[in-house]
Amino acid sequence: MRFLHLLAPALTLSVLATTAGCESSDALEVPLYPVPFKAADGRLQIFDGSKFEPLFIKGMNMGVALPGTQPGELAPTEADYDRWFSMLAEMGVNSIRLYTLHYPRFYKRLHFYNVTHPTKPLYVFHGIWLDEENPTLNLHDMQSGYDDNIVETIECVHGNNFVFERKGRAHGEYDTDISPWVIGWIIGREVFPDEVQTTNALPERRTRYGGGYVSLPSGSETAVWWAERIDKVIAYEATRYHVYRPISVSSWPTLDPLHHPTEGSGASEDLEELDLANLDTTGFPAGYFASYHAYPYYPDWMSEDPAYTGERDAWGPNSYLGYLKTLRAHYHPKPLVIGEVGVPSSWGNAHFAHSGMSHGGQDEVQQGKDDVRLFHNAYDAGTGGAILFAWIDEWWKRTWIVDELALPRERYKLWHNVTSPEQNFGLLAFELDPPDFAMFEPTTGSGRVTEVRMAADAEFFHVKIALGSALGDGEVLTIGYDTYADDRGESILPNGKKTTQRSELALTITRQGADLVVTEAYDQFGVWHDTQAAWHNKTDSELPSGRPYRSIPSDGGKWNLVRWQNNSEHGSDDGVYRFPATVQDIGKLRVRDAAEQETGQSAVVFDGATLTVRVPWTLLNVTDPSELRVLDDDPKTRDRETALTEGFRIAVSLGDELVETPRRRWARWDAVPPYKERRKASYAIFAEGLRGIPDR
Repeated sequence: MRFLHLLAPALTLSVLATTAGCESSDALEVPLYPVPFKAADGRLQIFDGSKFEPLFIKGMNMGVALPGTQPGELAPTEADYDRWFSMLAEMGVNSIRLYTLHYPRFYKRLHFYNVTHPTKPLYVFHGIWLDEENPTLNLHDMQSGYDDNIVETIECVHGNNFVFERKGRAHGEYDTDISPWVIGWIIGREVFPDEVQTTNALPERRTRYGGGYVSLPSGSETAVWWAERIDKVIAYEATRYHVYRPISVSSWPTLDPLHHPTEGSGASEDLEELDLANLDTTGFPAGYFASYHAYPYYPDWMSEDPAYTGERDAWGPNSYLGYLKTLRAHYHPKPLVIGEVGVPSSWGNAHFAHSGMSHGGQDEVQQGKDDVRLFHNAYDAGTGGAILFAWIDEWWKRTWIVDELALPRERYKLWHNVTSPEQNFGLLAFELDPPDFAMFEPTTGSGRVTEVRMAADAEFFHVKIALGSALGDGEVLTIGYDTYADDRGESILPNGKKTTQRSELALTITRQGADLVVTEAYDQFGVWHDTQAAWHNKTDSELPSGRPYRSIPSDGGKWNLVRWQNNSEHGSDDGVYRFPATVQDIGKLRVRDAAEQETGQSAVVFDGATLTVRVPWTLLNVTDPSELRVLDDDPKTRDRETALTEGFRIAVSLGDELVETPRRRWARWDAVPPYKERRKASYAIFAEGLRGIPDR
């Protein structure tokens, strides 16, 4: 059965629930109207049969790359979608965002969910994806393919298309109409400044657009190009299906229409803009809304622009709220929807935020609190709503701050990098089986250290230490990690204990905390900012002796805390604004007692006289645990070289005691290990927080 959009207000069509896989035969009433939704007066609004009711968007981004898959595989099953839709609704989410076309099973199961929950359906912001491969940087060179994508997506959403098989994109028979619940189109992607610059510099560039439904009285060539695409979407759907729905172009603060005086010309975050605030929608009753992927920590000016830093919310200083208010004022009365926002529960932090809501470093509890705070900020700023990034953790994703330490990238999907912010935005995690400490023979000691066991999985290297009595206050236990090559590394642990093995890293543990340290030679601090550039193409004799960025033999060398530099010194060209480099002491790891809640970032757990220790692979300079690959860099080249390890050796030192293990090699894997879906601690916190924000 097809939904027919009729050109008369407040009509309804009885839809049998047997349509598209529905098990019930009950008839459901679905409202039909040529303008079922509109964007006006700062909000998305829903026609209820007699009037429009504004809705505050509480959305969820539906990235669906399960472990072991790339995003183009769109791997979730019908059972996954059924489970997830119920969970989202229970949380209080009212909208789902899709970036691109999904397989037909998504549309079938969403249709089933919505016709069986007619009073509280899940609305959809549907994307029409613009490919990221743009060699010429000219948007016009992508126009033909993108216009075809517009037609294809509209037909699929209306359940009237068959898409032949193609690599890396959804295909199949689209015979399920979800258009009654598509509250808006968010077309495109984050366009890059150099694409804007190239397109705007064309000799034939235009400054205005007059279309059939929308017009742009003034603007850049890039803005005109997008106005054309908007007009094409509206015209095609109106002509083919006699319906109008709100529309937006996906954008980000890098292209916002605001000026940020703290930004220097060496950065690209305030060079270009894409502004459609003056888009005239007089001939288009559904309206336009602005959509921004706006996070509280990026770009630099988000935390540094004095126009925002004086703002506060109920939780404290918050420049992000100041930014939202300013951006919303620019677009009003067109609604502003924050199309992506959230914080990750990663161990690593790629960027600090003025508000404390940083690009990582939060545990799962703090992640939930921060996500709630961000939605309150969107509400208090008067925006039309926010869409959380993201529903699930996605192992395939890259983050710049781990790019130099996690190689090769095509194997990311096989292991979970808990230090990588981009892999840990989800409210759902994918949990591995508990570490198997029986995978290696234990090493026994004759003193207080009675047994040392090791294990490896797709997230951590684990050590389990049994003591004759519990570690006391003031006592320090030290673990040395010999990660590769018997003839490299440091022979003296940070506590001065001489070992027969040579360690690249060491962990010093007390009841209050744990410090992960690395030999000076193997310290990668600042590697992301190319601190090795001065040594490229040099001879061996010209290389620095202290920082060769690879393990070398030493006896009594310096140990450094593992740290990440996540920003360089920067400022405005006129020198009025200067900001220092920032550093995360990521080597300062957390400890807890076994009876305390696990919030996702405990490195050491005390359980009586037993210590269980886990360290993320990246912090041990393991670039790919699935194929036992460690960093073994040559600073004479720009590339990052790696080596295969034969496994780890461990030295455990407590007081005068020393227990050393043989080298243990874990098994390589080429398929994702077994996992199960887990609700993070942030899940319940975010769900509870949503209930405190009105929908209407």
